[in-house]
Amino acid sequence: SDLGLQTFSISISEPGNYEVLVTDSAECSNSRSIQIIESQPAIIENIEVESVNNINSLNIEIMGNGDYEFALDNAENFQNSSFFDHVSAGTHTVYINDKNGCGLIEQQISVFGYDGFFSPNGDGINDTWKLLGVEQPFKLLIFDRYGKLLVSLDDKNPEWNGKFENINLPEADYWFKLELQDGKKMQGHFSLIR
Repeated sequence: SDLGLQTFSISISEPGNYEVLVTDSAECSNSRSIQIIESQPAIIENIEVESVNNINSLNIEIMGNGDYEFALDNAENFQNSSFFDHVSAGTHTVYINDKNGCGLIEQQISVFGYDGFFSPNGDGINDTWKLLGVEQPFKLLIFDRYGKLLVSLDDKNPEWNGKFENINLPEADYWFKLELQDGKKMQGHFSLIR
């Protein structure tokens, strides 16, 4: 170049601290220390979801060489921990960012759960009871407190309006038994509020 500058490059295969020494034709030299950090985008190995009494938590297990931060549903609200507590049922997006700028990854997950109550009063809010975050075929039976079968739901008919034989049922607790296509079974209860 017309300024007499030259560009040289070297390949580094291992992370560590390196010293770069530059000497010109007049034997003047200058040096600089450079730290090379190994980093790469994360690879998600598993997202473990735990549910206790319809309160969900999740833990993200990853592989990769990097310094990572984690976010749930908001790619600007990161935390250092891969654990999230009190996660609502439904579909969520997990974000994992390499703090050294080597990549952001995201993955959608479903967290199973159900509404703890519903109020079928026609106001458009919580008018039906349903499962949340279920991505496979299921069969669900709903019973009253005496064990009488009231309704059978499945993935093609997944919501209950609080009626039995087209008559509004009273405010009370109701129980369900769920069986997923993969053989998992679950029982629980919820409240109908008028």
